[in-house]
Formats: sequence, C-alpha cells, structure tokens
Amino acid sequence: MYIKGSSKEIYRQGRRLKTEGEEVVRRHGLSDYVEIVGKPCSLFYTTLDSSKSPSQAFRSLFLQEMIRRGVLMPSLVVSYAHTDDDIDRTLAAIDGALAVYAQALDDGV
Repeated sequence: MYIKGSSKEIYRQGRRLKTEGEEVVRRHGLSDYVEIVGKPCSLFYTTLDSSKSPSQAFRSLFLQEMIRRGVLMPSLVVSYAHTDDDIDRTLAAIDGALAVYAQALDDGV
C-alpha cells in the first residue's frame, strides 16, 4: 500500500540520520574508521580497524554496543514509522557506541 508523502518522509529521515550520524562520527574522530554510505532510504555503515582494514570484529563491537543501547542496527534503513524521536534515540545510541569503538581502536576489541 502506498501512503502519499511517505517516500519524502523516509528520505527526510534518512538524510537526517546520515548527516547527523556523520557529525557524531567526526566528533569522535572516527571519520577514517566508520562511514555511513548509501541512499537516504537505505543506508549502511562500514567499520574499519586501526590499520583501516574492514573489520568484522569492530562491526560486531559496534552492533553489540548499539544493542546495549536498545537499537538493533545491522543497517540504517528507515521506514515511514520512524519518528524524529526514533532518529534522536538512534543518534544518541550511535554516539555512545562510538565512544566504545574509539577506545577499542586504542585498547583492542
């Protein structure tokens, strides 16, 4: 079923999640290690280790920390049901998870 205006809302939320998520990544100094990519309606993220190689261990750590904060996030796909509050909570969870990620770059996973 098509809901009029829903694709605009999905793209709006996705653009917000990408833009503000990238800002959180920058604040943690992790732009070389975590990247949010894709179209606003279907975002995903990359995780790299201290040698800037793709890392399943760091992806697992990030997923674990997101779950610890109440967000199941194997990717960043937004739906029409996601509200501004949902995006705010997701961004706050990303912020907390990236603090752990940054520490793991120094101390190891």
